[in-house]
Amino acid sequence: MDTPKRRDRGFALPAAIGALVIVGVLVTAGFYMARQEVRIGVASQKGAEAFYLAEYGLAEVMDSWNASRMAALTSWTDTTISDTLSYGHYSVAVQRMSSRLFYLNSLGTITEGGALLGGAQRRAGLIVRLFTGEISPPAALTTRGPTYLKGSAEIHGEDMYPPGWSSYCTNALTDMPGVVHGDTVIMEYDAPVPIVTCRTTGSGKTKVTTCDTVMGGATSRAVPT
Repeated sequence: MDTPKRRDRGFALPAAIGALVIVGVLVTAGFYMARQEVRIGVASQKGAEAFYLAEYGLAEVMDSWNASRMAALTSWTDTTISDTLSYGHYSVAVQRMSSRLFYLNSLGTITEGGALLGGAQRRAGLIVRLFTGEISPPAALTTRGPTYLKGSAEIHGEDMYPPGWSSYCTNALTDMPGVVHGDTVIMEYDAPVPIVTCRTTGSGKTKVTTCDTVMGGATSRAVPT
């Protein structure tokens, strides 16, 4: 009786194909992970840029504060200020909370990078308060040393409210001398302007500075110091 012959098939080809499949999966996974890391890094960068853009909007609004526009707002109403830059744009909503208190809500949006890399947004908020500086100068110009007034330069001592500040300024207007200077000998001028010279007498609590008008301007007066 004939015995069937044993047929041993090789395994080299299936093993090679399996190894190629495993290597292909590993390479694909590596590329995918690398791409994800890049996208995470870009997203983090764009998010930071959007936040800086929102902060930039806050700084711009405060730097170019429009007193008349903000004074027209009633309590809890707002106005929006926006601008566009090369890599994005910001929009700042200014809401009035009280007569001198405002809330600024800024939204920064990145447009650089198109639909794939752009579109990051961040918000930044800030509460600001208006302060009025108490300034009491003795004249429009108080100076020492050589002073020269020439050409079309003008110095006026008339008191006036800055444009758009009339609703915040309540003090009465008081005209002052145009110039207060320690010595008229070293002062040159082409046109008549109020010039005041001052001298100090006494010491301690009895120290008094007397100012005299040299030409035009306010009346001579004694100012205790």
